[in-house]
Amino acid sequence: MEAIDDAIDAGFTVKFIVNERGFGDNKLTYLPETVAYVKAIHLQNTSGNQSVLYLLEMVDGICGWTSSQQDAFAKILLEQHLDRIKENFKQNEL
Repeated sequence: MEAIDDAIDAGFTVKFIVNERGFGDNKLTYLPETVAYVKAIHLQNTSGNQSVLYLLEMVDGICGWTSSQQDAFAKILLEQHLDRIKENFKQNEL
């Protein structure tokens, strides 16, 4: 996928897997509260289906991506984690 290739070229090299605690790579799981930056890229494929590519930078500098194209359980977890990230940013703005 071209968008993922572009993200990797920009330094978002880790493919995060959504799990119950947060975003996992092969070594650690990052809690939503440890996300310092999120960018959502909306994509549409040739069949007309839309997905979202999320670029994530953690507070320790690790950069990676995940997408909305996952099984139903992971999609629910992703939405919950994104809500926690939004709440964390609101608290930091106070």
